[in-house]
Amino acid sequence: MASKGPDKSEKKMEKSRFSEGEKVLCYHGPLIYEAKCINVKISASGPEYLIHYNGWNKR
Repeated sequence: MASKGPDKSEKKMEKSRFSEGEKVLCYHGPLIYEAKCINVKISASGPEYLIHYNGWNKR
């Protein structure tokens, strides 16, 4: 059976620069920290990323 198009996870990969679970570098003020992309949400204004700075409190 042929697929009708890309599934939800493929659409996230097409429209977002970073994927869930990927290690990234993020600015926090004038400094750059290593972080991990926790979640990606695609909205009308573009992708939104939930990140966690490594070594920081989970809250």
